[in-house]
Amino acid sequence: VLQVCSEETMEEILQRYLCYNSHARSYTWKFDGAILDMSATLMENGVPDDDQELDQLGLDRDTFIPAVLLHFNDDLTEG
Repeated sequence: VLQVCSEETMEEILQRYLCYNSHARSYTWKFDGAILDMSATLMENGVPDDDQELDQLGLDRDTFIPAVLLHFNDDLTEG
């Protein structure tokens, strides 16, 4: 799990993620089936920060974490 600030753009998040996966730029980043705009924040991309709703439902904030999926692009071909 990578904790991020709401002010960070996806590009800034990607920069911090590179230490875990040096090929992170070779993936398409998606949420709920939509490709994320890497120059926008999570909120601008429609990724919810639903702490209030989770509290109202009595759910643990640390249990529900919106998932950004990384889809591999086969662009690492060796020539």
